[in-house]
Amino acid sequence: MNGDRVRTAISFVLALVLIAVFGAGVLLLTGRYAYEEALLVGFGVAIVGAFGPIVAAWIQKLFRRKP
Repeated sequence: MNGDRVRTAISFVLALVLIAVFGAGVLLLTGRYAYEEALLVGFGVAIVGAFGPIVAAWIQKLFRRKP
């Protein structure tokens, strides 16, 4: 496996973890969520944050197609 791909994969996973922890931390500061609930929502935020731009670009590409 290429070293650049490994670095990219590790960076992507670390970014997901950091976004999930940050999202969970914000929810825990509100005091309305339990630890497990905050982590679950934080993980959802991380997934949407990582794949949202990819899906948006894909949808935009679908509408740009010329008949």
